[in-house]
Amino acid sequence: MGMAFNNLKTLKLRELKGSQFAGVGNIYSDLTSKSDFAQIALIKSAVVDALTFTGGLPFPDGLRLTDQTANNNTKYFYPETFFTDEEDSNSYMVELLAISVTASGSDVGGIGIALEDGNNVLYLQKVTTVSASAPLTWQPNSPIYLTKNMYLSVINSASVDCPIVVYVALVSRGGNPQ
Repeated sequence: MGMAFNNLKTLKLRELKGSQFAGVGNIYSDLTSKSDFAQIALIKSAVVDALTFTGGLPFPDGLRLTDQTANNNTKYFYPETFFTDEEDSNSYMVELLAISVTASGSDVGGIGIALEDGNNVLYLQKVTTVSASAPLTWQPNSPIYLTKNMYLSVINSASVDCPIVVYVALVSRGGNPQ
């Protein structure tokens, strides 16, 4: 077994990062390293094939809706929020497709939508009024991806139950094979 395979043999596919392909060993551009370059290409191809769907499309079994109810608080949505039945889903990357929020009964909620990374908050939708007859339906204008470190938050500033439904598509089961 060559140097490239030996250096990665204890890792799971989803744990591989792009930087590890660059530092997979002391490989120099000479004829003796030819097999190591070939091994790196094989490993990268295997990782891409295992963790992403053909052509960069979402996985057909990776379209998910999930809901949470916010009442004068914030609800957070991570990849594992949608894939509770899959091991290692905290390493997934999902694309945010749509959000729908309404308020219960005749009450009115105040809903804001944001991305967070644990330190910073980027508002995607300023706080807006929602009711049962006037729900908020929000869709991104360009792709927005969620990971365990870049997650969605939906804020309800009112003391009323506001059901939130979020729609995502699974684009990677982890790692960074590029």
